[in-house]
Amino acid sequence: MENDENDDDNEEKEEKKNEDDAEADDQSKKEVNNEPKVSVEDIPTKEDTNNFSDLEELLFCRSPNQVKETLKEYEAAAMVDMLSSIKMELSEISAEAFSSLVEILTDPGMYFAQELDEAIQGLGSDDDTIIRIFVSRSEKDLKKIAERFKEFSGRDLDKALEQDTGGDYKKILLKMLDPEMKIA
Repeated sequence: MENDENDDDNEEKEEKKNEDDAEADDQSKKEVNNEPKVSVEDIPTKEDTNNFSDLEELLFCRSPNQVKETLKEYEAAAMVDMLSSIKMELSEISAEAFSSLVEILTDPGMYFAQELDEAIQGLGSDDDTIIRIFVSRSEKDLKKIAERFKEFSGRDLDKALEQDTGGDYKKILLKMLDPEMKIA
């Protein structure tokens, strides 16, 4: 008789456990149903991790020579230059950023010459831009930039710097531009 009571107690415990498990399963199903379902197609693959647009892919992932050749082909096929397309298609801020990238990749000397011309124009100068360009470029690059500056603005870069800067700052810039120059 005692065994029968123990068996009854075990059966009741088993039923109670099964009911608790069923409630837990129902609860977890409710939690899962509230979450958005994720399919296998939603899981990013290695190919999907590069979310660059075609333009970004070109400018960020290709060499300057590849960029130049691709832009030539684009301009021949589209009958419009890339800078115009960028300005027409993108917001002002994005267009400015991508235009700068295209310019620096296709003709860095002209890009930096234009930047220096803007920095030297008018009253005072944008010293941060001048310093950034001078310290980030090699002697060889600075000579090319000086040539392109003359083509772009019609002025000699050294003369423009002499007029717009002063003191030791001017001497250092001129010495960087022409390492052979004697500083007085």
